[in-house]
Amino acid sequence: ETVYFGHSIDLSGRVDTDFTRLAQPAKAADKSADKGSANKVTPPNPAEFDKQMSQIQTHMQQMQAQMAAARLMTFDQCAKAFISGKKAEWKNAKHAAQWISSLQTYALPMIGALPLPAVTAQDIADVLHPIWRDKHETASRVRQRLSEIFGWARRTGLYRKTL
Repeated sequence: ETVYFGHSIDLSGRVDTDFTRLAQPAKAADKSADKGSANKVTPPNPAEFDKQMSQIQTHMQQMQAQMAAARLMTFDQCAKAFISGKKAEWKNAKHAAQWISSLQTYALPMIGALPLPAVTAQDIADVLHPIWRDKHETASRVRQRLSEIFGWARRTGLYRKTL
């Protein structure tokens, strides 16, 4: 989140547009000239305003470029990014190896090359269906791992769909 003139811009590109906060309170000398106007405000310095608006536009363009790149991210790339960030939380190397192995064996061959937004609920069902009956515990873990990866991708702005 970035703040300009007291306005925040979040990672989704939304801008808090309450421009009344852009104005600054009038100085004491101005208040004495117009005693009936306690709420009088003066506009911000035009040069500073232009500079801030330019920074906002640059920031928005950078965020749009990041979001465009994220839309091109494949499930495989997303899974690797998630795992690399999560490894520090796992208690041992065996747990990390199980995560990687289960995804490589069951999910990545079917959905690894797909861009994140292209993965559908049917794709997930197609991953799980062949192992659900005979390897139910494995299927359950793969489902949980897929859910965690997509949840992380949504929270980080890489994925907007819901399955």
